[in-house]
Amino acid sequence: MNELPKTWKEWEKKYQNVIKHTRYEWDFAKDVLPHVVDLQPSQVIPQHVFINTDGYKCHMDFAVIVDNVKIAIELEGFDKTNSGRGPTKEEHGRFILRQQALTSGGWKSFPITNAQFKRDSMFYALAIRRMILEGSDPHSESVAKTPNPPPVNNKTESVATAPNPPPVNNQNKQQLFIVSAIVLGLLAAIILLLTRTAPSEVAKTTAGALPVVNYKNCDALKEVYSGGIARSVADKERKQFSDPIVNKSVYDANEQLDGNSDGVMCDSTAGALPVVNYKNCDALKEVYPGGIARSVADKERKQFSDPIVNKSVYDGNEQLDGNLDGVMCDS
Repeated sequence: MNELPKTWKEWEKKYQNVIKHTRYEWDFAKDVLPHVVDLQPSQVIPQHVFINTDGYKCHMDFAVIVDNVKIAIELEGFDKTNSGRGPTKEEHGRFILRQQALTSGGWKSFPITNAQFKRDSMFYALAIRRMILEGSDPHSESVAKTPNPPPVNNKTESVATAPNPPPVNNQNKQQLFIVSAIVLGLLAAIILLLTRTAPSEVAKTTAGALPVVNYKNCDALKEVYSGGIARSVADKERKQFSDPIVNKSVYDANEQLDGNSDGVMCDSTAGALPVVNYKNCDALKEVYPGGIARSVADKERKQFSDPIVNKSVYDGNEQLDGNLDGVMCDS
């Protein structure tokens, strides 16, 4: 029974009758302790005995002893006595006495609630590992994690804290200031250059850079935009026999010139012809062989005809739409 366990399975078997206070102790032993890096089963003793400050013999839940580091792990619950309430004043006093006894005995007390380790077991495995490293000898790996610099830096520190620092530090500061000023100046110049050139570049590539003008009629608009103006790319792509420029700003400012409300104005299509009141469909089809649609949506409902969208012509000859489907005189 005195043989030290080499694996955690052997540890569980050795102490299976020792850990029997609550199920949380077994959960902690299985979920946390085996995951503490480099912690050996022989370095953990459950229900380890210590003497309280009032002289009574007590047990800590888990004693972790690694070289000169002693950690007392105490699992605490809100209602350890199953009374349906938290600790009383007397119970709290006894808890404080336990902590005092552990501290005076050279133990690092580490109280953990059941809910805490159940919520994040790996956090507490890492915390125990950190406590072991912080309490180990100066040549352990914890030295790299301490805030104190290695001894080799003592020489450089003495130079830095000498009462008369060498003048090179001031020169370095001046040089750093000059370099920073140059970099900021270059950045400001680049930003200024970009803001000045950006509008001209846009003007070269898009018609949107031209000033928006309210045109009296299509003739005036076509002196600037010979192919007409489209409200969007989608509106332009519906035009098979014209090449309008897409410019929503110009379109919105001159929307009255889109006689057929098809999203394109003053393009070289039949929509630019003057609106005429036709006597019948035969007369209309001499000009518009496929008929006239009131809107694109009305046209798209026609699968076997190809009417031209022209709201102005439709409105001027609405009586020719016998079935009131938004398309007149289609084949």
